[in-house]
Amino acid sequence: GMTWNPVNTGLPTSGYGRIELACAPNNAATVYVIYQDTANATSGNCLAVFGTTNSGAMWNAATCPGSFGKQAWYDLILAVDPNNASRLWAGGVNLSVSNDGGASWTAVPGIHSDHHAIVYRQGSSDEMVLGNDGGVYRITDGSAAVPTPMDRNNGYNVTQFYACAMHPTLPDVILGGTQDNGTQRFSNPGLSTTTQPVGADGGWCFIDDDNPAIQIASTQYGVFRLATDGANFGATIVPYVSDPYRRFITPAEYDADSNVLYVADTIDMFGRVTDVGGGNNLTFETVSAFGNSRVSAFAISKVTPDRVFMGLNSGGLFMIDNADQNGGITATNLNAPSGNYLSSVAVDANNDNHLLISYSNYGVVSIFETTDGGATWVDVEGDFAPVDIPVRWVMFHPFDSTQALIATEVGVWSTSQLDGADTRWNPTNNFGLANVRIDMLRYRSTDHVVAAATHGRGMYTTDYFSLLADCPPTLDLTGMVASGIYIAQDLITSDGTVADGSKVIYQSGETIVLQVGAMPDQGFTAERGSDFWALILPCDTDDNFAPDPAEELTAGEDEYLDDPPNEQVLQPDPPDLASGREHLHCYPNPASFIATVEFDLPEEKFVQITVLDAFGRTREVLTDGLLAPGIYRFDWDASNYESGLYLIQARTENSGQTVKVFVVR
Repeated sequence: GMTWNPVNTGLPTSGYGRIELACAPNNAATVYVIYQDTANATSGNCLAVFGTTNSGAMWNAATCPGSFGKQAWYDLILAVDPNNASRLWAGGVNLSVSNDGGASWTAVPGIHSDHHAIVYRQGSSDEMVLGNDGGVYRITDGSAAVPTPMDRNNGYNVTQFYACAMHPTLPDVILGGTQDNGTQRFSNPGLSTTTQPVGADGGWCFIDDDNPAIQIASTQYGVFRLATDGANFGATIVPYVSDPYRRFITPAEYDADSNVLYVADTIDMFGRVTDVGGGNNLTFETVSAFGNSRVSAFAISKVTPDRVFMGLNSGGLFMIDNADQNGGITATNLNAPSGNYLSSVAVDANNDNHLLISYSNYGVVSIFETTDGGATWVDVEGDFAPVDIPVRWVMFHPFDSTQALIATEVGVWSTSQLDGADTRWNPTNNFGLANVRIDMLRYRSTDHVVAAATHGRGMYTTDYFSLLADCPPTLDLTGMVASGIYIAQDLITSDGTVADGSKVIYQSGETIVLQVGAMPDQGFTAERGSDFWALILPCDTDDNFAPDPAEELTAGEDEYLDDPPNEQVLQPDPPDLASGREHLHCYPNPASFIATVEFDLPEEKFVQITVLDAFGRTREVLTDGLLAPGIYRFDWDASNYESGLYLIQARTENSGQTVKVFVVR
């Protein structure tokens, strides 16, 4: 990569956006390329397909699939049969296959739309795995004239949520706007089936806190629909407008106190619907001070009526007073400190001069705080800066605005103290949440539940703040302990069992007693494969959502192991490997000093375990060679690494596993 040579002969020189390449595995000189058409900013048609058989010395025009289906700015993929350089796959909204290098195409039916990934089993023309907005599909007849895709999402939740809204009094009722699966309604707890009251692509959604029969759902390009009976979204209160500057998923916010819906629109404009559920009066407001920008985020003040904060795609932030009044607004520039994409605004519920804002670009400062209404801004990214991942949502701690939660590209993080450059952020994902992109967080004050809309792993909720609010003096936990968080003010005692696969946290302000019985099979047990934490933390409502590693200690006398043994491998008897499966673990996570990388190997194999950085570069090899069956533990010194995201990868002859680890210094 030190030098590059152009290979553009015969290729388009303008009118294109996104480009995807695919090389023929059995002929390195054969390469295909597909282009996104930018003639219409919102359509994303296929502009052209080209192929070369001489490594790009000359390109020959093929044809676009007739059933491509647009949206190439979002879904675009090419793949070539590993044994047949003329068999080409192309995915956009729809999936197509060609036997003649793209001269003609056949649509592939029976598969979900919006395609992002195609992988062949090495050396096979028939076995394939495909990734799309419907999750994972498998094909076992890939060389057939019309292959047969098979849904393989059994037990795997892959729904891509953009937004969520919680019913104020029915704890299991949640609305969620999704990519390609409309607006989903949850009515039952846990992993259960949902209904789809609105189709197409779902977006921002709302349930009125005062009158929950009033519900709002949206679809792509800013169409908002209303239900006044809590079920049937019959009325369109914001219609579709053909405008290239309307966002595909349109930001919005709902003021339940004033019954006003605010929506993003075109450049220098926002929309409002007043008297929602009554007259549903739609008006649009031009704000020239936005400076040729679009609204990217809203936040409603709980202190000053009809005061709305609006963030912009160019990075600005405005305070709009009398926002519900058509032609009567006052717009104040709060001089936000960044020129990047402002993704979220949080307003202190007791002081609307206290704000948090986030930016979702890579390579920028992502989180800022003001306590004086924008006169000054402070960078509170702190030790999160080296992680360098987008922050998509910010939220003050429900009980203490000196603390905060952030939704990121890899889950939810929290801080126990917003403290400028000294702010420390910790991931909360060890406690049941996936390491996945989070697009929105919502808080329900009636029971202190927080919901997280993940983009790829479904909807999550936590009752952690409810447990803090209802904390009993003592808990005694016996028998099989179900997954969850158990919090007491003073004392937790337990002689129960935490089963394989369970995630259990005990949190007490003073003492945790894990009781041991008279017989070897009695007393407290945490089985291999479980995730068990015992935390000594105060049980009060200004507690931190994710404890600092230094706080994960007993309240009494703690003993630190300053000189750990230098053995790299502990190898118990093979019968301990009850599951018969390979497992890769790393703990603690996040890590600051010595972390343990544990690998369970049920049979003799060649094993390589490496540490990779976020760009996939190998930083360290922990082992590389033939290992007998056993449970291996390797010391990994995280103190030699900068703060950030790293990958621990274990590879054998026929499998591979990867775990994400955060280093916090």
